[in-house]
Amino acid sequence: MTVTVVVALVVLGLAPLLAAFSVLVDAPLSIWGALLPPRIGSLLAGTVMLGVTTAACSALIGVPVARAIARRRGKLTVLLAALLPLPLIIPPWIAALVWAKWLRLSGFWSAVALLTASLWPLVAMFALRGFRAAGRAGDAARVARGWRAALFSVELPLALPSILSGVLLVFVFACAGKRATNAFGRHAHT
Repeated sequence: MTVTVVVALVVLGLAPLLAAFSVLVDAPLSIWGALLPPRIGSLLAGTVMLGVTTAACSALIGVPVARAIARRRGKLTVLLAALLPLPLIIPPWIAALVWAKWLRLSGFWSAVALLTASLWPLVAMFALRGFRAAGRAGDAARVARGWRAALFSVELPLALPSILSGVLLVFVFACAGKRATNAFGRHAHT
């Protein structure tokens, strides 16, 4: 079993990277020539900024929602947790078409708002898992030290790996969406 996993990781994960970097062996200076123009740098910076901003906004929405769902009990909470992935079903570009009927959408902040509206449930679902795993320790700390100390010194540190996993996924999806948008935009103008 372990050999199969290692072979799969090498073939599916490492081989494409080695193939991509094999170009450096043939013509190492040609890669830097393609990466040095200012236009490429500004596009890369814009993509990273979009990913970071969308991930931060998604965390600002997803973490409190997840903690609220994790702290409550009852049928409504179970229903809300089950409906949490619902915004992920609609692709961001479809949501943009719907929102564009009522709002003027253009620019960086519109892209952040649309991506955040579509992707915040990823952070919430991961954070919910983390907060549920930290539940008993948080309850004990709440009794001993109060809710604020329990939240900041027990629950958030225990849920942080899960939260960061969701934030990383949002960052990757937002950056991939930006790249797809740039490619679509170039294709549409040619």
